[in-house]
Amino acid sequence: MALTICPECKEKISTNASQCVHCGCQLIKCPECGMMLISGTKKCTECGIVLAEQKKTSIAEEVKQPQTYQPTKPDTLKSLLRDWRQSNIFMIACDIMDWPLNIAFFFFMILTLVVINFKAPFILAIILMVIAFICDIAGEIISESKPFIKSKSLWSYLNRNGYSVNDYVKGALSEDCESMGFFTRIKHELNIETVLDAHYFNAVPGSISQNLLVNMVNTVVSAFSTLFLIIFFGLNITNIWDAGTIFSFSSYEHLWALIIAVVLYIVKKFAVGKIKKDNEEKKKAWLKKEYQQDYKKYLNLLES
Repeated sequence: MALTICPECKEKISTNASQCVHCGCQLIKCPECGMMLISGTKKCTECGIVLAEQKKTSIAEEVKQPQTYQPTKPDTLKSLLRDWRQSNIFMIACDIMDWPLNIAFFFFMILTLVVINFKAPFILAIILMVIAFICDIAGEIISESKPFIKSKSLWSYLNRNGYSVNDYVKGALSEDCESMGFFTRIKHELNIETVLDAHYFNAVPGSISQNLLVNMVNTVVSAFSTLFLIIFFGLNITNIWDAGTIFSFSSYEHLWALIIAVVLYIVKKFAVGKIKKDNEEKKKAWLKKEYQQDYKKYLNLLES
């Protein structure tokens, strides 16, 4: 180890030292001649070169400097989705938002039937039926919109953190699914589906609006079908507490409501259902082209 003289206390120190071990003086080395100088010196006393201004930072100041938090990159798809959900309160609310509306729908529907059965003012039954109808539509809209809202949020999270979707999908498909429990495996498959949907809906222009429109039409048709079914049962029930039977019909003069409900169900099942099926096939074709062998592994995982 080469030695030199400290310019402050004149003791021997290493030529690579940034601080004298004897007196504690902060040191710098002249880039031209290699002379050891006291930190803050503007001109070398040996060769005369002008030195760049050095900013002196004490140890206490270094400790006080704020430390930037660098989050750890998730190593699995499961941990990635867990971090995404925990960092997004809106997603937690979105997951449970439709439950109270569905419960409210069934509550007001039963209450409507009870009101009709006990010959209460018909206007009260209509009000309760409208409330049940609104709860049904609102709950279905939220339920149908959730996949697209989640896809947008997840894709934004992935891009913001610079995570590669393909890497996480490959990692998830390489896991040993045979050793997983039943519910663990189902959750694993749903995690893969969530990421694949996010990739498709954000990579293909118009896919979200097109699928969302079809789902909204499907929701409205379903809601009206349910509404007319409730009207049919409500208008024909004589007494829901009759012994030996749950429902007894006084007449079938209100079959128009049942016919409308059945027609709407057929429209939903075949017309809207056909469009939804076509959209699903488009998504599968795109994912198959994008992921190739990995998507085939995913389909095999679902079938096994």
